[in-house]
Amino acid sequence: MQPQTRSVATNLPDTHQHVQDMLLAAAKGQSCFDFKYYRETNPDLAKVQSNTRLWRHFLNIGQFEYRLHRWTCALTAQDVIRKLAPEVAPEQEITE
Repeated sequence: MQPQTRSVATNLPDTHQHVQDMLLAAAKGQSCFDFKYYRETNPDLAKVQSNTRLWRHFLNIGQFEYRLHRWTCALTAQDVIRKLAPEVAPEQEITE
């Protein structure tokens, strides 16, 4: 078994899972992101008033630091795959 490499910048595992998480968050989009909750549960971000800056923080850093967050709309993995890969037959059931 190979040891996991770690990002020098964040000391987090450098894996494909991070890419998948980032794609999933991007597919859900900031319209589904609860900015108020993110600010309230992450006191070091409380003074950041720009939702755009908070969104960028979450996409690039926060999700990989496992910061508390929540989504305001329910998207399943199947919905996200259809959004990211429209060539997948919409009538096919995608198993998770």
